[in-house]
Amino acid sequence: MIFDKEEHRQHGVPLFLLEETMKKVYIYEGSVLKFGKCVERCWRSSTIAPTARKARSNLAYQYKTTHNLQPYAAITLPGKVVEVKEGI
Repeated sequence: MIFDKEEHRQHGVPLFLLEETMKKVYIYEGSVLKFGKCVERCWRSSTIAPTARKARSNLAYQYKTTHNLQPYAAITLPGKVVEVKEGI
């Protein structure tokens, strides 16, 4: 999705809001490590985020909440986070 920054400036839309709305859908399918030990071999989930780094963080949080883990649990997703769709 391509935006003309000058056009949005003319209509009074701040650029930081424009960039925040350019989110992408990411999926993860792979193993999950808890404190360095594999606890699940094939976990699959998706999230919406502006970057792959934020998506990985969201997915780790999602795993913690769905599996009733404490916030301090060290969850690592060693596989690839793949971008699926842009412009949500």
